[in-house]
Amino acid sequence: MKLDLNLKLKPAPKLETDFEPELEPEPVVETPVEKPAVAKPVAEVPKLKLDLRLPKDLVQELNDADTNEYSAERALPPMFAPKDAEPEPFELSGKLLMDETGSNGSHDTIDGAQLQFKFKQ
Repeated sequence: MKLDLNLKLKPAPKLETDFEPELEPEPVVETPVEKPAVAKPVAEVPKLKLDLRLPKDLVQELNDADTNEYSAERALPPMFAPKDAEPEPFELSGKLLMDETGSNGSHDTIDGAQLQFKFKQ
């Protein structure tokens, strides 16, 4: 089946009206003359060595501070230690939330993470 797309259309007849739109002349806008950019001289910055040492009095203050206020051992339960027979009062678990639609072909994408904190009394 062939379609003939060579359509022969007659032009539309012109309408005769007395209406003529009033056209305002476009305002003349003077374009500002751009001055050439003058390059400002840049001062050479001397290269300095970065000193990351702490002041001695601050080091002494940190060494003298009471470190028993916070202990990383007490902040989180042992994550990779062997399980004890008695249950712990705190449990932490989680999982990654993956894109299961398969819209990216064979590549999986991570949509987020889910953490579960359980406190037992």
